[in-house]
Amino acid sequence: MFINFPTKPLIGTLFVIVVALFVFNQYGFENRLKRDDAIYIYSGQQMVQGISPYLSVFDHKGPLAPMISAIGILVADFLDIDHIMGVRIVFLLISVLCVAALYLLALTLFKSHTIGFLTALTFINFDGFARHAISGPRAKTPMVLFEILALLLTVKKKWFFASFCGSLAALTWQPCTIYPVITIIFAVVQSSNAERLKNGFYAMVGAAIPLVLVSLYFFYKQSFGEFIDGAIWFNIQHLDRGDITILDNCISLVNSVFKGYSEMAVPIFIGLATIVVIFMWRIKLFENSINNWFRYDHFAIVLVSFPIPFFWSMLDFQSYPDFYVFLPYAALGFGWLLYLSLEGLTNIEKVTPTVRKTLLISICASLIIVPAWHYDRKSSDFLNSQRAWAKQLIEEYGNDVKLMSIDLPETMVLLHRTNPNPYLFIMNGVDNKINADTPGGFDGWLRQIETYSIDVIVAGRQIKGKFVPKLFAWLKKRYNKRMVGDWTIYVKK
Repeated sequence: MFINFPTKPLIGTLFVIVVALFVFNQYGFENRLKRDDAIYIYSGQQMVQGISPYLSVFDHKGPLAPMISAIGILVADFLDIDHIMGVRIVFLLISVLCVAALYLLALTLFKSHTIGFLTALTFINFDGFARHAISGPRAKTPMVLFEILALLLTVKKKWFFASFCGSLAALTWQPCTIYPVITIIFAVVQSSNAERLKNGFYAMVGAAIPLVLVSLYFFYKQSFGEFIDGAIWFNIQHLDRGDITILDNCISLVNSVFKGYSEMAVPIFIGLATIVVIFMWRIKLFENSINNWFRYDHFAIVLVSFPIPFFWSMLDFQSYPDFYVFLPYAALGFGWLLYLSLEGLTNIEKVTPTVRKTLLISICASLIIVPAWHYDRKSSDFLNSQRAWAKQLIEEYGNDVKLMSIDLPETMVLLHRTNPNPYLFIMNGVDNKINADTPGGFDGWLRQIETYSIDVIVAGRQIKGKFVPKLFAWLKKRYNKRMVGDWTIYVKK
């Protein structure tokens, strides 16, 4: 081992926290509020007012992201700042904790602060994650934190807390149910005969507690049925991704890396490939015995969980945020590979320890300075334009204008308005649910809208579904289309 930073875990953790705060902050808080992010801020606003997720806005993901957004709303009210800023501060802290937890995971696995730093610094270079660290809230950001914590605590054999975090990850994004399940399996397999039953029980209790608490909340709000419908049944009954094949999803996964993480696309693929190499290395250490490796290797939890998200991605993959689940593995693999490359210099004649240390420090500095510069160049104040458009709406149509959003929840967030129904977006089969659940089907839903006497309907650009042509025909007959900024609005005739 040619070098290992002489530090303690606490100092190393504080260091990567400070670095992550500095680098992520270069994007600034005023970037554009995107549709998906606005959905969770809106849901958080409504939750603070007493309306639970799924009742306030229908969504088919887990409930944890809007619940965390509600914390951001409370923070904003306490500090007397804008709701968007409050939520973004909370999600920035979560993003920073992702980096810290990943440093600790690498340190625990490889017993090297150097690999921990290289892994953490690699992670902050993932543009597709960093841009939403401060301009979110992106629903899968807390998922990444709970995913890493589940892996870290399982490696440390903290079975209760590991499965607790894994359950939180699943409540953010349902496919992450694999993490508490794997923790329970390892709690049994990697325990002594005398402790298997006890540790397996602790892991199951840890996994159950978040689900029970969230369920009790929805029971209290009399919306448990809506919770189950949105988080589970909709995805089985109504979800519609179109005619997408497994090959299409695989191509989309690869393309998303180049689109969302363009500068780090090659390191990401190298890092993921390196995880396979680590697997081969660890199996070799256990004399090619899968059974012994599975029972005794602390790397096993990482290596077993690694391929499972790929199977899900083959069935359903949308865009680069769906790749978040792979980012910790890519950072671990690439961080370890960087370390091995530097360590290889010890075999080169006349390369002194000073040269090797200088090179390491230069690489770490580059992994900090380059993304900071890159993110600063991409920062914008587009949120101010959105605020101006919202203000323009009120100035032109009055404070008492009756508004409704269809795929443009940004307006509801900026104006602190409540939508007359929970369908703030229509895509991925939401129109199928509307048609199935509304008396009279989709036509009945349109008749319901007529009873609201809506003055202005704001519509986004991603509305799609087999019933959507009916919606636009209905709008064309009753409303005039116009633009406010780059928002499309329909004004009642």
